[in-house]
This record gives sequence, C-alpha cells and structure tokens, in this order.
Amino acid sequence: MQKLCRGQDGDTFGLSPDKWAYNRIEINREGNYLYCPLLKAGSTFFRRMFYSLKEYRYARNPYTIPIEKALGANRHVLEDIMPFKPFSRLLSGYVDKLFAPNPYFWSLVGKHIIANFRTVTTPKSRKCGHDVTFEEFLRYVVNGEATNSSHRDAHFTPSYDQCKPCYLNYTILGKMETFAADVAYTLSHLGQNISKEELSAWATNSTFDAIMDSAISPFRWKTAIRKCMTWHEALVRVWRKLQIRGIILFEHKFPWSPEYTEKYITLQKFTDMVKHLHLNSEKEQFHNQKFAVLAEAYSNIPAEDLQKFVDVFFFDFQLFQYNPYPSYVFDVNVARQFKNRHRIFHVTSV
Repeated sequence: MQKLCRGQDGDTFGLSPDKWAYNRIEINREGNYLYCPLLKAGSTFFRRMFYSLKEYRYARNPYTIPIEKALGANRHVLEDIMPFKPFSRLLSGYVDKLFAPNPYFWSLVGKHIIANFRTVTTPKSRKCGHDVTFEEFLRYVVNGEATNSSHRDAHFTPSYDQCKPCYLNYTILGKMETFAADVAYTLSHLGQNISKEELSAWATNSTFDAIMDSAISPFRWKTAIRKCMTWHEALVRVWRKLQIRGIILFEHKFPWSPEYTEKYITLQKFTDMVKHLHLNSEKEQFHNQKFAVLAEAYSNIPAEDLQKFVDVFFFDFQLFQYNPYPSYVFDVNVARQFKNRHRIFHVTSV
C-alpha cells in the first residue's frame, strides 16, 4: 500500500474532507491504537470489540455487547489530536440500506435516486423511495464520486476516501476474506490472546446476530414501512436479504401466506424459523450461494456502467489488492450462467 501511495500526490486523498474522516477514526490513548471503521466491512463487529477492550480491559465476546451501546458510547477521535472489496461491499450496501426495508435510507437516498436516475417515475416511488434498482443505485454511486455530490453517503464511497490510508500509517489492514484470522492477529497485537474455540463461538454468534439485526429494525419500523408496501412484502425482502447474505438457502421459500404474515408473524417466530433453516443446511452451500448472488447481481448491469464503477473505485482495487475485472462480472460467458438465475431482487420469486 505504501508503495502504491508514493508519488500519487493528492489523488489518493478522496473527496471527503479531512475533518470528516478524522472525526470518525477512533483512538484509544491507553491502548495506543486507532481504528478506522470502514462501513459495510465488519465495522460494527470491531466497534463492539474495541468497546469491550476500552470498558472491560479484555476481549469479551463482541456479540454480548448491544449494538446501540457500542455505537453510542463516548469515544475519542483522531480529530481531537490533529490540526484538523469493492464489488461485494457495494452490493451489501444496496441490499442492507435500500432493498431491505429501511425507511430512513429510502427517504435519505432512495428518493434522491428515483428523482435523478429514473426516467419514468410513479407518485408512490417519488414519495417513498422504496423501490430503487441495483442499476440505479450504481449510477448514483458513480455520479456522486464524479460530481462530489452533496448526496454522497459514506456507506457507498471508496475505502481510501474514508480511511485516508496514504496519509495515516496503519499497521494492520484487515479484509473480509480473512476476517477471523485478522481479528485474532489484531487482538494479539493488543495483548489479547483468543483461542480458536472462542473465535469459532464468535462466528456462530455472528450469524445469529446478523439474523436478529436484519429483522429487528423492520419490526421497529413497521408503521413507516407499511406506508410504502405491505408487511408481507417487507418480510419477504428481509427473507431475501438473508438469502443474499448466505444465511438462508434459495431453496427455502418464504413459508407464510400474506394473510398469516400480517396477523401472526412476530419477531420471535421469524428469527426462530431462520435459525432453524440455517442450522439444518449444509454450510458449503452457503459459500456457493454467496458467489452466485454476486455474479447474478452484476450480470444485469450494462458494460458501460460497470466500467464507470471500476474507474471510480480503481484505486481501492489497487490498494487492497482486488482484481478490478473479475470473470464473474466481466466474462460474458460466466455472467450468462448466472443471469436471472434466482431473480434475486424480484420478491415474487421468494
């Protein structure tokens, strides 16, 4: 990374100002470390982990710490002491913030996308922002970086823009592909030795936490969601989100009728069903499904838009050693195998 950064001058800083970046990079004076939470790349896990190190002085199981407690805690940030994988990450951002029921992001980002990146709109779409397509979303991301739009959102901006790696001398660069090993490595450098058994238990907790996190917010937002879609469609979208994340297999269809969903499905019933299906499925199938999802999602994006996306995120690809032209996206023959295989964004196929 340092080699790639040399000689780039200001091209590697990104569009976000230093004050914004340094106000989100957390520092721990006692532990003598800092952490840049890269959104949609395990940031909530690490915020919980570092919270436990700060508050309890040892690495508790992060999943025993409520998300709200870790995210809402008082923290010191880098600004206080200073003068002032890209394909999967973007898909994850779209599914989590716009495809799954999320009235906040529908209003904040969805309505803007529909107003600016859709030719023919409906009054409901303009009012709700609830039905943004993945293609429209990518165009919004690319346009935001090209124009430095005020509607850019940190969940979807390049990684180097968020964490300024060419200007801060990070010791450890973690990646989602080696998440468990990187967690153990990071903790060992902070004087915390975590056993393989503990890491394995954390991994199980991670899945159940993802299930609860995906479901609990829609149930809280039920009133707002129903202004834009039926409750049945909302839970079907949550179900599909969990399939896209590799927690439920595609062969497991949404098990309840619209009438039953509206009257009887509670948060407990929903999450119990998902956990049951997950625990009784072959784990290797989940891995294969994640790859198929990624390939299918990008198979429907026009080549011109794909190239614009690569151009915008090219420095991320370089710095973090990812192939900007993977076969599952750019090889026509490979893409054809996955195109519309599961109709992943069509809730009627769930």
